[in-house]
Amino acid sequence: KKGMVGKGLTIVKRVLAVRRIKKEENFKCSISLMEGANIVNLFSKCNEKVVVSERNLISFFVRSRLHRMLEKYILQQADYIVSLSNVVKNDLINNFSAPKDKIVTIYNSVDTNKFVFNSDETKKPHKPYIVTMGRLTSQKAQWHIFRAFKKFVELYPEYQLLVLGKG
Repeated sequence: KKGMVGKGLTIVKRVLAVRRIKKEENFKCSISLMEGANIVNLFSKCNEKVVVSERNLISFFVRSRLHRMLEKYILQQADYIVSLSNVVKNDLINNFSAPKDKIVTIYNSVDTNKFVFNSDETKKPHKPYIVTMGRLTSQKAQWHIFRAFKKFVELYPEYQLLVLGKG
């Protein structure tokens, strides 16, 4: 829905629907990923532990005072907070007063056996490589790895950089 009223009504409908499911199923724990799901998860809380996950530097996106207050409330009321990196964790603590003792950092995992090199699963790079993964957008700041790798490869020329992501 567009507009504040439409978005607000959508959130209320979702909260009521999820709360009904949580009561029927008697959840022990509910986990949500990203802002919209975190809002619904927290406001639909019954008796379960609520785990919210932040995967971005939300200080980069949260501009309005109301939005900032909502984020602070969610982080303070959640039972646990999962951050995607220590940079995200520090952002939550420093900019949103997230309780340090509730936050754990869990990095995304990578199954290197599922990489496909040169469209042939049997062809893997002969050189050792460093992998960067993420959309090639300004938000992900991939240019830092490119600049750092340029200096790194001067010292270790046997390495290759493998870039995974769209953009």
